[in-house]
Amino acid sequence: MTKYMKLNHFLLGLALVAALASCGKKDFKMSNYEYKQSFALKEGRTDSLEVSIRVEYPVSGPSKDAVKAFCETVVEAAFGTSYSGLSVDSAAAVYVDTLLENYRTSNLDMLDYFKNEDFEMPMGWEERLDARVISSHENIISYEVGTYSYEGGAHGSTGENVVNINKKTGEPVEEAEFFVDGYHDELSRLLTAHLHDAVPSEEDYESLFIKDIEPNGNFFVSDEGVTYIYGQYEIGAYALGIIKVTVPWNELSSLVRQQ
Repeated sequence: MTKYMKLNHFLLGLALVAALASCGKKDFKMSNYEYKQSFALKEGRTDSLEVSIRVEYPVSGPSKDAVKAFCETVVEAAFGTSYSGLSVDSAAAVYVDTLLENYRTSNLDMLDYFKNEDFEMPMGWEERLDARVISSHENIISYEVGTYSYEGGAHGSTGENVVNINKKTGEPVEEAEFFVDGYHDELSRLLTAHLHDAVPSEEDYESLFIKDIEPNGNFFVSDEGVTYIYGQYEIGAYALGIIKVTVPWNELSSLVRQQ
């Protein structure tokens, strides 16, 4: 056997070993469901409901059971627990039908009520949903559902909610499962200590409703650490938006449970 043939056999052997090793550590392969549509309130009016949906979901992974569990978690996180058991596209279809029914019922009743009044009221709504994997660390995937909802008034409402998922099983990992028993007080101290980093303006920091913050279950993991998300009005005024507070891994060594 020539040196060239021996080298080829050696390289093929390495490739085979790598392939076999990867079989036991197969990651989830993701796909996207996307939907965008505009629905007129009624014929002859320009008011409409604008709907935009994007949902990332797994199509393959470590096992069929893991993919199924991940998909179920995605549907419930994106659309609500009442949609449990439906596929992503079926859940989205029911979700849109419900939005449209609510939009027309609410606004057509109002339109009828004000039909004799001498003013025109805008009646456009907007609903945006963007659900996707945003980060991961070791055996945890962080999956975020971002939403924007406008139903009239001065401004809409924005939300960012995360569910953390075990890479091996596809099952959700709750806050109490991620951290060790008795984590709450020490984690609260760490979050409070890093709040000023998240709100660097002294004026904005002083305007917060709450400065001694606590874990709220809405967090994601990354190479940097664990980041908690506090929604609009949760600890500060609407103008401050969504506030994200990160605690580095080196400060969490005694609090995080082995996943």
